[in-house]
Amino acid sequence: MTIREGEDEQGRFWELGVIGHGPHGASLADQVATEISEWNRGWGNTAPAPGFRMAVGDARNRLVATDPCFIIDKAYSRLVIDWPRRS
Repeated sequence: MTIREGEDEQGRFWELGVIGHGPHGASLADQVATEISEWNRGWGNTAPAPGFRMAVGDARNRLVATDPCFIIDKAYSRLVIDWPRRS
């Protein structure tokens, strides 16, 4: 992920971006970009902070989430990123 600061006629803003690497990088980047857009539509600047949880080794398979925004699985680790969704 990357972030840049900008300014337009409405004032100062921050823009998030994402680039994927590896054989599944494009699909992961697309998924992350979709979630960022959804978060912005639902919450904008009033959003609660996202949660980041990571487990490695034997603990990897015990890390679960009930409604994650996305899960990044690697051979020896799992990263879960989630935040409340607006109904």
